[in-house]
Amino acid sequence: MTDAETPLWRCRNCQRTYGADWLHPACRVCGGPLDRIRPIRFDPNGERDEAPGIWRYGASFALPHLPPLSLGEGRTPLQPVQGRGRQVYVKREDANPSGSVKDRAAALLFAWARARQVDRVLTLGTPNTLQAWRLYGRAAKMQVRALAPATEPWAHSRRDGVHLFPGPIWETMTALHREAHPVLTPYHPLALDAYATIAYEVVAQLGRAPGTVVAPVGQGGLLLGIGRGFVALLQAGVIQTMPMLVGVEPLARAGMWALSRGGRETHLWVREEAPVPTPEAGRRFPWWGDLLLQLVAWSQGHFVAVDEEDWSRSRDIFLRTGLYLQPETALVWAAWAVQGRAWPEPVVLVLTGGVRTPLQRWRVRWRMWKARRLSGWDKGLL
Repeated sequence: MTDAETPLWRCRNCQRTYGADWLHPACRVCGGPLDRIRPIRFDPNGERDEAPGIWRYGASFALPHLPPLSLGEGRTPLQPVQGRGRQVYVKREDANPSGSVKDRAAALLFAWARARQVDRVLTLGTPNTLQAWRLYGRAAKMQVRALAPATEPWAHSRRDGVHLFPGPIWETMTALHREAHPVLTPYHPLALDAYATIAYEVVAQLGRAPGTVVAPVGQGGLLLGIGRGFVALLQAGVIQTMPMLVGVEPLARAGMWALSRGGRETHLWVREEAPVPTPEAGRRFPWWGDLLLQLVAWSQGHFVAVDEEDWSRSRDIFLRTGLYLQPETALVWAAWAVQGRAWPEPVVLVLTGGVRTPLQRWRVRWRMWKARRLSGWDKGLL
């Protein structure tokens, strides 16, 4: 049996298996989400310091004969911050090439697709994904096309290669998964392996396991991937304790927070169409929601819902200090400001991304000023 024929993914719904040549995140029969058949494993002796970016941990990907594709993603700084006398660190994912944590997923996914001689891929056209996918698509010499839901306001600032779908995000995702061309998304199971490298780097930088790791939920892949990375380190004997995982969502779409606190009855009140400060931070029920609920509970962690006022205040703190970070990053900081005193130390806040160019920074300031004027909230000037 060849590597391409060896079962690598299993549908979490109908249990069908797929080999490495299946370049979709969903089952072609029932549309259910795919996951790895065998969990990732961390080999302390498998690290290669000379390898670029996340490929230092290439052995944990369990994909033999995969030539690396790297633009310098990963190995991002872990910086201490003033945390009311507590040990608090920020993992600066804005230091990645496109300014987003999605670069980690893009490096692994596009290397995998390039090894299979793919020349065109489709994806979900959220802002961060498009920026990272286009950067790594050019490096891999692939054409990137995207499908975006017409119901989302951000989708109408469309650019070349983005097509609007007349429906909400779940219908858009369903239509995307039915395409014949390869579909690479940030919630692909292979992307979780790339996000696990954040856990490996944090432990290497701290010299031990953190007490708490905080990240936005989104589709659940980022926090689940980080959590699986810590589980792999725990099983390898590199760390002795599992950090508490904390997922952060905007209150208007806090699906995981509602489900974990009030069960199905509370979850019914969450609406997918509710406006949120960032399109990628909140979902009624994320792609990886069920597995993320289990892992967060097992780590004795929880979910935090951040309201608009707390998010606005944290956003302005970032701007006044000269950090032009993405809105979901402000959600993480707001969660720390509200509940962080009870979290075990050291606390690591995953800052998922930032803007890079002067024009992008000007646009951020303009949007923030406009949002403040429209909302009537005028405290804490830029």
